Parts: sequence; structure tokens; C-alpha cells
Amino acid sequence: MTFVLETSGDLSWAAFVGTVILALTVAHGLKGWVGDVFARLRWMLGGGPSIGSLVTIDSHAGEVAHIGLTRVTLRMVDGSTTRISLGAINVLTHHKKDHQGCVVDIVLPSVSDQTKYIEGMVVTRTETIRERFPNILRAPPRVIGRRETNAGQNYIRVYFPIWPGSGQPIEEVFKPQISGALKKIDPEYADWMIMVTYDSADAE
Repeated sequence: MTFVLETSGDLSWAAFVGTVILALTVAHGLKGWVGDVFARLRWMLGGGPSIGSLVTIDSHAGEVAHIGLTRVTLRMVDGSTTRISLGAINVLTHHKKDHQGCVVDIVLPSVSDQTKYIEGMVVTRTETIRERFPNILRAPPRVIGRRETNAGQNYIRVYFPIWPGSGQPIEEVFKPQISGALKKIDPEYADWMIMVTYDSADAE
């Protein structure tokens, strides 16, 4: 006995369209996968960043935590992780250093005889930043100490090794705290006398 299954034209057309859509979906998925694999090969052959390297991928700055066949995992400044498809990377910057340096130069008030107090206050405020914002730091900050310019102007330098682009707490918390304390000693003290500059994570 033979059974014959008859289908309407509409059903056959719907099945055809569904097959085409499925095929296109699979092809698109394979295309993305193949692109990721080739990107992985280029990463390997081109001497790409290794685990622990500090990188900026498009708008994401972080430390390479894992490199898979098709994705790279970054550990971000806040401790979270994000996975990025290797084939979707547009701009990759492999930083030569493991941090960006944030340098704060604090000009000492010329009329003050409280240099020792100021130095101690700077050390305390620096430690406060380390305690309140540990996630922005790649290493402990350092109070380098008192220096003098060729013109005879004395200043204290503080060095913060930070994640690239994460100096906001230093500019918006540390600097105003130091400036406010120094204005109590010298009412003429100006905000511009505390300078925040950044070196490059790509500097040799």
C-alpha cells in the first residue's frame, strides 16, 4: 500500500522560503565564525598581545585575561570582564607599558614655612586616593618628593600608575582637596599651581 502526501502550493513555497532563510542564517553564522578564526590567526602570526597585556580595543581599555579561538576576554578597570569577537575588532592598541602615568605637580606656597606639614598632608591624601579608588590603579602611587625648578620654584611631585583614561578621581577629588588645604595656608594660592599631566602608556 502506498501513501501519497500532497501539499498545497502555498505550503511548498513557505517551506522553500524557510529553507532559504535557514541556509542564509547558517551561511552568515559560518562567515562570522570563519572571520573570527582568520582574525585569531592574524593575531598569532602578527605577535598580538598576550595574556596580561594592557590593550585598548576600539573603546574598551583593559587587561587581556583570556584569548580564545574566536574571542578575547578583557578585564576592565572596575574588575568586570567583557568578551570581544576577534573578527569585530576595528582598532587594537597594544600598550608598551602596563599602565599610564598620571603626574601631579604641586607648587609649594612661597610664603609658607609649613613645608613639612604640606608634605605630610600630600602623603595622606595620596593614600586616601589609593584606599578609595583602588580600581583605577595598576600599582601603588608614589610621592616622589620635593623638587625645584631652574627658576627656584619648589614643588612636590606625585605619580599615579593608572589604567588608561581613568584619571578622573585624581583631577576631581585629589587636586581639589590639595588645593583647598593650601588655600587655607596661603589665600593667594591658585588652582593652576597644581598641574595634572599624563604620560603615554605607549612611551618606551
